[in-house]
Amino acid sequence: ENQPDADVQTDSSLPSSLIEEDGEESGESELAGYSAGMVVGNATTGQGYASLGEAIAKAGDGDVIMLLDNVVLDTRIAWTNKTLTVTSAGEAVYTISRGAANTNMLFYVRSGAGLVLKNIVLEGNSVQGQSLVVADSGNVSVVVGQGSVLQNNVANHGGGVFINGNANGPSSLVIEGNAVIRNNTVADKGGAVLAMMRHPGDSVVLRDNVQILDNAAAYGGGLFVRRITDIEGTSLAMGGNVLISGNTATRGGCGIYFGNAEGTASWPVSFTLGDNVQVVKNSADATDSSGGGGVYFNGSHPSDNFTLAGSAVIADNTTAKNGGGIYFNARLGGGNVRLAGGTLSGNNATENGGGLFFRPLVDSAYVGAVSLSGTSVLSNGAASGGGLYLHLGKDFANAGAVFGMSGGALSG
Repeated sequence: ENQPDADVQTDSSLPSSLIEEDGEESGESELAGYSAGMVVGNATTGQGYASLGEAIAKAGDGDVIMLLDNVVLDTRIAWTNKTLTVTSAGEAVYTISRGAANTNMLFYVRSGAGLVLKNIVLEGNSVQGQSLVVADSGNVSVVVGQGSVLQNNVANHGGGVFINGNANGPSSLVIEGNAVIRNNTVADKGGAVLAMMRHPGDSVVLRDNVQILDNAAAYGGGLFVRRITDIEGTSLAMGGNVLISGNTATRGGCGIYFGNAEGTASWPVSFTLGDNVQVVKNSADATDSSGGGGVYFNGSHPSDNFTLAGSAVIADNTTAKNGGGIYFNARLGGGNVRLAGGTLSGNNATENGGGLFFRPLVDSAYVGAVSLSGTSVLSNGAASGGGLYLHLGKDFANAGAVFGMSGGALSG
């Protein structure tokens, strides 16, 4: 049941900072804030509170807020200019749930704020609302870490986390430490995560045993990460046992949607999958899907780059259109796909490019490049180009895609 003892002052789930080594309380003055019925404690100050909102409002920068019981939020909790850790006391994993009438986000961090989640469940309860966590206004950070779960939310976009970048300062999202974001549904972009990049220092990192499972969106069933303004930078990094699986999209990028700014971008973007990242069994759930069962890359600079390397796997993804595994849409006609390692296998497209669909803009003056040097491209299927499909522009002298193979495997 994860219920604390009635006498919270002597509960073994109290923060260790409030208990002496011999098991005795560390002093009445430090424990004066705790009493029966308190559900939240500040592990930094020793104060107890009856509500999470009050605990966060009175916390200082760097404080650790510990839940002693499950919490239901009927409104959002917002703060600025301080970074807080929200976790569960002891070995428990408590749940912060969206109340039936709460159509807002659960946590809203902005203007110099930060949030670190550890051993906490954020539960959307399938109630239509906003993202579980929203960060905006710049100089903000969110860490979904150490055993945290974000689940069962319904929103317009960013079911788990929405990073709304700002030119005023960098925004960062780190998902790590056995964290899971699952079963979230949005009408537009980013079933699990939506990151809109507007500052050169903006970044999204997934590492150390992360799972993005069974989320749904129109674009980016799992993740939607895109540069919104024409700036240098924008980073999406993944490594260390990341699983993106079971996600669906009706328009594009069932597993991951990654893109450069609209129009003609001044700087390229780059995205690499490596180090035991698995993008598997994601699928389009409607016939109007524009493609990318595993990954959709939307480019707008001749040097935009996608690399599959190391032990990464893109496998068993499907789409009703083009690019069962990867759809690289080079709207300026340029861009590079480097298949340097890992596996691209068992993906299927109803139309073209079971493994990879590479499409420069028709009549572009730029030439795109696809190189196969280490990836095993195996047993993919499509009406045309079961393994790889490279689209040519109408002006064959100036446009199209150049393919080079120096290693790897292409069969089935």
